[in-house]
Amino acid sequence: MKNRKKLVIILIGVIVLGIVLFVYQTFIKKQLHFKENMTVEINGKKIGYDEPVYFIAEMSANHLHNFERAKKIIQEAKYAGADAIKLQTYRPDTITIDCYTDEFMATPGSPWDGMNLYELYKTAYTPWEWHKELMEYANSIGITCFSSPFDLTAVDFLEELNVPAYKIASFEINDIPLIRKAAKTGKKYLVIVESPAKVPDLAILEQYKCIISFYLTAIIFFFCILSEEAISDLSLSFLPQSEYEDSQSTLVALFFL
Repeated sequence: MKNRKKLVIILIGVIVLGIVLFVYQTFIKKQLHFKENMTVEINGKKIGYDEPVYFIAEMSANHLHNFERAKKIIQEAKYAGADAIKLQTYRPDTITIDCYTDEFMATPGSPWDGMNLYELYKTAYTPWEWHKELMEYANSIGITCFSSPFDLTAVDFLEELNVPAYKIASFEINDIPLIRKAAKTGKKYLVIVESPAKVPDLAILEQYKCIISFYLTAIIFFFCILSEEAISDLSLSFLPQSEYEDSQSTLVALFFL
């Protein structure tokens, strides 16, 4: 009887191990060895180690709530040679609360001094009813348009517009539910890193690895230039290199605000 129980336990262990190995070989292993396939495509444009730098122009709040100005920004981005232009998808009530405690006030000394974050985002957000027409306009003149979702409802909304990619904002790189939601769409998504200090630590990368292993084929780290001034002498030698060999990532682009 004891031998039979041992045999059953061993048999169950072998079956479980077989299932684990099958899942690893089928869904995970091919995702981890990113060096075998370093190229992804967004709207037919290749992005990868041996490809040209992929430039993204940022709309941000520069439209000043003027729709025609927003279209002009897209036009100028195309004229300047950008590969894509990116919007930001949020509403004031999806990104903050209308509160006047110190934690919810704009930075003192900034142009928004005295405003709370709700008021700031109310003046800065891109109206959701603009998104479809702006993306159609961008497509008509030959420039890719996608967006940064800042909450789960934004991902649902952007899915309705069939955006080709998602950019996860650098300040959201630890928002695992948001990243998981974007990843489940099956699209290539982008993680923007704005300085060496913001490169995700190993714990975050481990979570990225688990997410992309099941939903995606690539995760892309970009470098973001948080500067409002023209840069006359930019050396790429300071770009941070990933120290995490299993992370499916590469620094392949510059991102200018």
